Parts: sequence; C-alpha cells; structure tokens
Amino acid sequence: MVSEVFCSALCGTRSSASYAQRQESTVAPRDQLIAIRAGRLFDARSGTMLTNQVVIVRGDRIVEVGSGVAIPSGRA
Repeated sequence: MVSEVFCSALCGTRSSASYAQRQESTVAPRDQLIAIRAGRLFDARSGTMLTNQVVIVRGDRIVEVGSGVAIPSGRA
C-alpha cells in the first residue's frame, strides 16, 4: 500500500480508491492479538538499543512492550 501511494506521488498518477478507503481494508480486527519477539528493538526515548523484547499488538495498536512481557497462551 505504501509503495502504491509513494509511486502515485512520484509519477503524478492517481489511484481509483482514496488512501482512506484502502487503509480501511487493511486494519486488523480489534480482537486480533499478535506477539512479536524482537531480538533487538530501538528505544527512541532513551536512544538505546534494547535486546530480547516482546511487543504485544491488539488490533492495530501496540499495547505492551518490554523484556518481562508475558506472551499470551497459544501465541508462543
């Protein structure tokens, strides 16, 4: 999706569907839960690289990040 928008901006072409319409079709269901094991994760607040982090995503939002975050059952 991003490459399509980027190309449209560079090439001066327009897509038949608006960006908002395309984005609506890519939003994850609110109850979808994803656990990501990040070997390395950049912390922009402290400017440091963190190791062995877990990122929990519910729907389209990051809800928890940290090294001590438990992965919900059935997601390991």
